[in-house]
Amino acid sequence: MSIGPSFLGGAQSRLLPMSIPFRFFTAAAVFHVIFWIMAGLNADRVGGFNEGLGIALGTVHVLTLGVFLMTAIGASLQLLPVATRQATRAIWPGHLVSASLIGGTPLLIWGMASGDGHVALWGGGAVSCGVLIYVIVMADNLVRAKGQNSVVAFCAAALVSLIAVCTLGLSLVLDFDLGFLTDHSSVLGVHFVLAIFGIMGLLAFGFSLILIPMFTLAGHVPDRRGYLILGLSLLAITLSCLGIAFKIPWIIHFAFSAGIAAAGLYVATMFGCLAKGMRKRLGPPFVLIRLSWLILLFSIAYGWATWTGWIVGPGWSIFGFTLLVGWLLTFVLGILLKIVPFLTSMHSTTGKGSAVRLSTLTPELPQKILVACHPLAIILVGGGIYLEQPVLVQAGALFGSLGAIAMLAYVLEVMRRLIIHQRKP
Repeated sequence: MSIGPSFLGGAQSRLLPMSIPFRFFTAAAVFHVIFWIMAGLNADRVGGFNEGLGIALGTVHVLTLGVFLMTAIGASLQLLPVATRQATRAIWPGHLVSASLIGGTPLLIWGMASGDGHVALWGGGAVSCGVLIYVIVMADNLVRAKGQNSVVAFCAAALVSLIAVCTLGLSLVLDFDLGFLTDHSSVLGVHFVLAIFGIMGLLAFGFSLILIPMFTLAGHVPDRRGYLILGLSLLAITLSCLGIAFKIPWIIHFAFSAGIAAAGLYVATMFGCLAKGMRKRLGPPFVLIRLSWLILLFSIAYGWATWTGWIVGPGWSIFGFTLLVGWLLTFVLGILLKIVPFLTSMHSTTGKGSAVRLSTLTPELPQKILVACHPLAIILVGGGIYLEQPVLVQAGALFGSLGAIAMLAYVLEVMRRLIIHQRKP
């Protein structure tokens, strides 16, 4: 069965050239490998991402910019025009976005990791230029959207957060040299909340309303349910930012409660799609996707317990790790395992109208390696951070690296199989 053409339903005119989304996916797979290598080589500093410029901050941004943002932009550039039934007006902005992001991200990471604020500023400027072009392209598409109202609202809110995160990020980089921010730590906290929940959280929630029902052959999630999840999410994000910025503890308690409600409703909706879907054998990707949903609930509850003082020790480091690696990275990897062959199948139609089967495009061994190694990496690294044992972090990073190499091999193998298919007469 080839679900790519059936999903498009004659919408081939809204497809970008295959090279645009797949250069983002390939870059994300490469940065995924780099992340685990950096984590393993600097196991004693993995939990210190809030200490300022240094290797820990650089490692975190390998994940957030190199893996998360690359995946989100690559997927949304292709999937959003299909979902909104509005083609992108031009192809050249996609090339500019990829050049700015893929070129600027290594500079920004190097500047952060080495402590060179000037290099970080140049990299941050290039990344911000790419983000600005991307926001303009996506905003134009959202304005012309037909249908998928709640998903459009999620994406619009994520674009606003993206602009705010870039502005705050550049301010933080400049502050390392100029020292003009009166409260650097508060700005950093708001930056973290908007980056993790305001951008990636909203995009993950919003696109899940399309992708999970599609992959499980379940019914459409009602817009009213989507708006409720969005409202609770925005409430949690807004209260978190206000509580951090103005240092009002009781507001943050309400933020955590709203966050638990939003995440709980989202996870319940997703498991409902799995229960109602006609396709039950969902394969290795949904092992990771299910795991990510459970870790999302755990991470928010753990962060709330840390805030109230019930958990002492490296509580905030564990909170950040479970959010970034446990929830988001696990979810992104599971989704990539599904959408890489899916988007490839969209481009596989030949002149006679035949399309390659997803089973033909999808290599099995890299999936199995990733699904075996990634959860083990989470357990070992999380345990190493909590027990302050770098050797456990190194062991976990080794398994994470093996899984990351398998993910990179998976992306490249899908592309190789498509090229073979396209060369057939």
